Amino acid sequence: MKYIYIIIIIVFIVLFYLANFSKNTQVIYVKKRIKKNFSINTLLLTTCLFGILSAFFAWQNILISNRDTSPLLHFVKESGKNENYYLENDKGVVSYVTINKNLTFNFIYENEPYQIRVAVSNQNDSVEKGCKNKWYYKPTVLGLNTEDSIGFIKDTLKDKTGEDLIVSGTVDFEVSFFDYKNDKFNFIYTEYDNNITLTSTEGYMHYPEKNITTFLWSEENIESTIESLIDSILIENSAY
Repeated sequence: MKYIYIIIIIVFIVLFYLANFSKNTQVIYVKKRIKKNFSINTLLLTTCLFGILSAFFAWQNILISNRDTSPLLHFVKESGKNENYYLENDKGVVSYVTINKNLTFNFIYENEPYQIRVAVSNQNDSVEKGCKNKWYYKPTVLGLNTEDSIGFIKDTLKDKTGEDLIVSGTVDFEVSFFDYKNDKFNFIYTEYDNNITLTSTEGYMHYPEKNITTFLWSEENIESTIESLIDSILIENSAY
């Protein structure tokens, strides 16, 4: 926006110089024609002020339009850093942002779908840093991935059920925020092979009836946490 003002002022200075100091015959002719009805300097000043005001109001309309609209979010993994991510908003108003990393595991036992979810919160006490529309995320527990955990879950399930069950896993990021209408949204971004894709704008839409979720606070507790979840979900649902 400031460049528009600078351009208008430069144009005004150039025209002011031509109108008052130029000896060019064509410029002198134009000056004489204008002076018959109007002061040249007054005309230049009026034109300049009109241009500045027009640019100002146009910019204000753009700001209002961008503010009172749905956000345009990008969730990105920082290059060169294993587990640093950031959320960036290009349009609209976004506030009260929270970001969690979720490891979700699914398996079928006795023809019933089961789901276990381990959530990891943000290391940053204040997720909003740097510029107004950028939030950073780094998981409180580093080095978590589905590949390492699936093997442990399969072994634990075999010990407890006596069956070799197929286990699948995904890594998701749940981004919660409020928009300019103060409506809350939950966006889900899925990470696979270092690529991140927006997979839902309505949170987790489908839960199997047999599901359980907990937060993980320490890397040392991951296996005991998962085992506890398996015990809880198998015991709870054996009662049905």
